[in-house]
Formats: sequence, C-alpha cells, structure tokens
Amino acid sequence: MATLPDLDAPLRAAILNDSSITALLPIYKNSHPVFTKRPVRKDTPAPYIVIHQNNNLTHNDGVNDQRITVDKELTIYDAANPPPEGWRKIDQIGRLIATRFHRKPRNLVLNTADAAHWKVIDIRVTTRGLPPFDVLAQNVGFTVVLSIILASKNTQ
Repeated sequence: MATLPDLDAPLRAAILNDSSITALLPIYKNSHPVFTKRPVRKDTPAPYIVIHQNNNLTHNDGVNDQRITVDKELTIYDAANPPPEGWRKIDQIGRLIATRFHRKPRNLVLNTADAAHWKVIDIRVTTRGLPPFDVLAQNVGFTVVLSIILASKNTQ
C-alpha cells in the first residue's frame, strides 16, 4: 500500500496562491497566516487559517486500486466578539475556500513524490458557519471540510 500523501503543504500552497483569499488576510512574518500545525502563536494577527490534521479516513479500495477519502478541516479564526466586518470577512474567506476546492480536484496539486502514486479524483466541500454569539468564546470561526478522494493503483 502506498503511503498516504501529505495534503497539508499542497492545501496551504493552493490557499496562498489564491489572491482573492490572501487579499483578505493580514501579512504575518513575510507571508499570510495559514498554518498546518497547532497551537498558533499568540502574536498571530486575525483572521488566520488553520489546516487541521486528517479528521477521518475512509477506505473504498477496489481489487486493483486504492480509493481513500480524507476529510480535512480548515478553520478560519478571528478574535472573540469581532466587529461586524470581522464576522463578514471570515465568512467570505470560508466561502472562497469552499468555492476554490468544491468539485475542482485540479486545484489541489500533490508534491512530485506523492503524485507518482496518488491522484486527486474529487473534492467535496461542506461548511459549518459561524457559531452563535458567546461572550466567553476565545475566538470565532468558520470551518470548511474538504472530503478529498484519492486513488492509487496497487503496486503488488
């Protein structure tokens, strides 16, 4: 069985290469705040994006191939109780990410080593919008769930 490809770096690169998304993000350390690991530094300006680890793996293998669905969550965060434009901005960023990837597998380019074994067949997107106002919340967020369908031929 081929090793599951790294999806964090290609997702981060795809987001950073989309000027409609990066135009809504602040500059942080000569880039934009799109992270693949947690925790996020306390000096990170909001809004920022976190690409979480694989949430779920589903194996739908065939006789001669492997088909895996990887669920990845991307959450756009802002500080607790942002002004109305902050709520609108994280909603807009989330919808732009959803639009960028939904049913567009070519928008996710795997690195060369992974592309030798795996192909992105489809990406399906679901979203979870902003939570209700909560005075005690540390931050607010909009979550985009990417169900990435990968395929690879069996090598045995």
